[in-house]
Amino acid sequence: MDGNNKNDENKSDNHVVNVVTDNENVLTEEVSNDVAVPVEKAEVVAEITENEAGEEIIPTNVSPKSALPLKQYVIAAVMIAVIGMVLWYGLEKQERVKTGVFDKIEGLVKTAKPVATVNGIKISKEQYEKNREQIIASAKQQGLDVSDAKVQSEIDAQAIDVLVNTELLRQAAKTAGVVVTPEQIESRYQEIVTSVGGVDELAQKMTELNVDENSLRSDIEGEILIKTYLTDAVDISTIKIEESEIKTAYENASDTGASLPPLEEVASQIEAQLKAVKEQDLIKTFIETLKEKAEIEITI
Repeated sequence: MDGNNKNDENKSDNHVVNVVTDNENVLTEEVSNDVAVPVEKAEVVAEITENEAGEEIIPTNVSPKSALPLKQYVIAAVMIAVIGMVLWYGLEKQERVKTGVFDKIEGLVKTAKPVATVNGIKISKEQYEKNREQIIASAKQQGLDVSDAKVQSEIDAQAIDVLVNTELLRQAAKTAGVVVTPEQIESRYQEIVTSVGGVDELAQKMTELNVDENSLRSDIEGEILIKTYLTDAVDISTIKIEESEIKTAYENASDTGASLPPLEEVASQIEAQLKAVKEQDLIKTFIETLKEKAEIEITI
């Protein structure tokens, strides 16, 4: 991905952090075949013996031509092999021969193509697959059937959406001059350790999600970067939750047959959840405005 490799390392951002902490509000060939090219081998055998007086005797049956340095023969053999491969490739393209070797090589090259580009910044297939695996792991923890075609389709869509949205917000935050300090990252990391029950529990969760500590810390940095930016960019002070909304949400939950505590005991929790939903709606609207101004290409 050329100069964009460094940018590529920071694309999953707050998704992994949210998954590790069980937060539901996610902004979220080796070619083994060898080309056999017939090459004429030339071998020089110059047997040097010594007579009893210690004098070296060079056999007279070695011609000047066969006494050429071995290095020249190696170079010639390599050149012949390269020319042979080029000719073989041409025959493959003309479909005059068919081994499939070059198809595999081309397949490896094509896998390097980005799945998306956001304002010139490439999102790699590796990032997409890693993000997708993390979403699948999270879905399994929530009891979803990840083999269901509909669920798979939603996971695929979310995997690319999260990466594109995160990159948009990351770019906007950088442009706005937002800076994340090492102290902020460490503080948030320790919060996560505490929230999951300790270092061992966190290590287990990271193993399940195929995430190492460096990746998690990178995601934490992205989370803080974006949250800090959104605090200024999106005004949530206007969000108001009416008592009627709380009551309706409670009644809807009761209709599912779930056994609930009295409304007055859970009213504050319901209010917080409703507020979080409205915050997400504002953020989604804001991201759409960023998309309208951005150059985005999805190639997957």
